[in-house]
Amino acid sequence: MALLSLRALDAAYTSQADIALQQASKGDYGRRLLTGHTDEVDGLAFSPDGRFALSGSLDNTARLWDVETGQVIHTLTGHTAGIRNVAYSPDGNYLLTGSGDNTARLWDAETGQELYTLTGHTAEVNGVAFSPDGRYAITAGWEGTVRFWDVETGREVRSFTEDEGIYEMALSPDGQYILTGNKDTGKVRLSEVATGLGIPHSPELKTAETNTVTFSPDGRYVLAGDNAGGIYIWDLQQAEAEPRILSGHTEWINEVRVSPDGKYVLSASHDGTARLWDIQTGEEVRRFISTNHINSIAFSPDGQTMLVGEQDGNIRLWDVEPPPDPHTFAGHTNVIPDVEFSPDGRYVLTASFDQTARLWDVATGQELRVLRGHTDQVSAVAFSPDSRYALTDSSDKTARLWDVETGQEVRTFTHPDQVFGVAFSPDGQYIVTGNWDNAARLWDVETGHEVRVFMHPAAVFGVAFSPDGRYILTGSFFDGTARLWDIRETGQEVRQFPGYAGFVSGLSFSPDGKYIITAAEGTTGQLWDVETGQPLERFPGDNGRFSADGKYLLTGGLKTAYLWDRATGEQLRTFDVANNLWSVDFSPDGQLIVIGGSTQTAQLWDTDYQALVDSVCARVLRDFTDEEREKYSIHDQQPTCPSNE
Repeated sequence: MALLSLRALDAAYTSQADIALQQASKGDYGRRLLTGHTDEVDGLAFSPDGRFALSGSLDNTARLWDVETGQVIHTLTGHTAGIRNVAYSPDGNYLLTGSGDNTARLWDAETGQELYTLTGHTAEVNGVAFSPDGRYAITAGWEGTVRFWDVETGREVRSFTEDEGIYEMALSPDGQYILTGNKDTGKVRLSEVATGLGIPHSPELKTAETNTVTFSPDGRYVLAGDNAGGIYIWDLQQAEAEPRILSGHTEWINEVRVSPDGKYVLSASHDGTARLWDIQTGEEVRRFISTNHINSIAFSPDGQTMLVGEQDGNIRLWDVEPPPDPHTFAGHTNVIPDVEFSPDGRYVLTASFDQTARLWDVATGQELRVLRGHTDQVSAVAFSPDSRYALTDSSDKTARLWDVETGQEVRTFTHPDQVFGVAFSPDGQYIVTGNWDNAARLWDVETGHEVRVFMHPAAVFGVAFSPDGRYILTGSFFDGTARLWDIRETGQEVRQFPGYAGFVSGLSFSPDGKYIITAAEGTTGQLWDVETGQPLERFPGDNGRFSADGKYLLTGGLKTAYLWDRATGEQLRTFDVANNLWSVDFSPDGQLIVIGGSTQTAQLWDTDYQALVDSVCARVLRDFTDEEREKYSIHDQQPTCPSNE
């Protein structure tokens, strides 16, 4: 979807393509793409120090990669059929590959040179491993034989044969047991390495059709994946217990692995996903989505990254835990009814019904301060013009002034009833508050004294200062009007802006003071001429803000925000929001917007969709294949992203 959206936006801007790309941008495309194999990747392994990765492919080659750079260090050639599995020796000196050509090969990790060809199997070699001490290479073939080889000499030391073919093999962490799986019968066999015999009193292990087997790092659990999409977990300490089954995949499981700390199960499936599961609860923790079947997976030794091998020959490196999203402010535990940028553009302030306001770093998305002290929900916030102070309202009948640098409360403005709406005067000397008792109150910031009261016919639910500081604008909860008041001379009402059925809370002046936009819950935004009181254009949404230069207007409602050209009324962008939108704001330079709403997060967006294009192009890591170009009737060979050139 990302590549198609990029192509559509390159042809011509449409809100549909913009929204589609926004949705695609939420995908995790991996941290790095390793390309070079020309057929599916069936085996993956990290070096013991995590610096290198080994891959085996049906293109008959194995490749050694530098994980940090994504560069190929060695290409291992010699097999005459596809490579089914790979392993790294515990000391990092050797590599082991098993192939459909009925051989395994031992390689020098430093030079990439083949050391020995291990012959003796009469069918494809599906499983390979090293003993924990690194002395032996262990291979398993479809003919049902497990063979042990001396790493120093390449000679076979011994073998044992099972009564069924072996589709995959795993060695227990202590090296005492071997686990094998048969795809045709579904049987999973646990055997002693020393004797090759099955374990007495071990649980009966069986799936529908076993594709993959593994041990947990502590050896307590045995896991297998089958063709029906099920992942089976047996507890070897509870021989009589039925296996737990992790369900969710819609096609067969190609590989299962357990994280080094034993907390998570990672599964690769033909359904195009890799999934991370909590081994104790069985809950799916995270999902990694590919456009191809996923054949192989591997955890890094520290468990922080993972490799995924895909059917098209690509390998993706993913972070197991997603990195923090600097575009999401997460930390509140209730809805966010108001958001505001600081005048210097460094911070975002959010109000929440969780009784707090929070200060965020715009550049990093990190929470800097939690402003605690209110005893009821906080519904509005404001910054002083110099960005030194934050102002909050609350249903606890107070407005509070906070020091941004320290997070300490500076002053409390006590009211006779609930407070809804706060704003600073342009010179920072006054604040205005809206009240449930039908009043808007003007306060002296320095002294904390009430200066004037403006009585509305109904509860005041929103307030704003004009850019010159001469007027305040109030919105009512019940009477459906916004009203303009002169605060410097008479204190009288100057003008009404009527016409709403719901409560008017969205209020904003244009930077030149000539226009206002008002909005009421569940309706549309209305642009007004302040001088004449005449209504002008209407815009969708029950919130509205002007950009600092007055060129743009931002409106929003429900789950969508809109960016408009103020002069022409042209819609420039549509933002698809994951929650019901309650508030919006522009950054001072107009390059960013912030949106708050019914979820517990606020979202940061770039105003220009080209920033979204650049972001997705930096992460999508690939272009259309020839088959995809034909499928989607793309007749040129031009790169979708400049980075793909």
